[in-house]
Amino acid sequence: MKSKRCLYAVGVGLAVTLGGCESTPQSANGPEAASGVALIAATKVDQLTPGLTAGQVIELLGTPLRRTPFSAPGLPCEVWVYRLDYHDAVSQVPVATQDQPFVDPVTGQSRGIPALVYQNEFVRTYRTLELLMVGGRFTERKTSREVERSFH
Repeated sequence: MKSKRCLYAVGVGLAVTLGGCESTPQSANGPEAASGVALIAATKVDQLTPGLTAGQVIELLGTPLRRTPFSAPGLPCEVWVYRLDYHDAVSQVPVATQDQPFVDPVTGQSRGIPALVYQNEFVRTYRTLELLMVGGRFTERKTSREVERSFH
């Protein structure tokens, strides 16, 4: 029975040790994110100035990931979305409990105690650039974060 407890302790130790693993951020140094979306270099974003035409923006940054049109009185407006970079992280998170066999050292009785079951969670955080295009010209920009989570 001691070997089971020792094995259990080693398993818990490994789970805690490996739980903090993560990778380094990715940027526009590589041509594409894992999702196949082209990443934009920060130096190109710095070249954006209000008044650039849609064609000039596409020439500078490429085709946007998404275009979302909306209405304004008398003007065609769109929000263009680009991805600047991303950061990957993997951590172990508890997803369930499972009874583990345990022998009470005082009474010698065998019973089950609840133990957490862990699973790897993959988190990709994108830094996103949104451009406001009004009447076919660039007017404003903002950056935000998008988070994608999945279990493997």
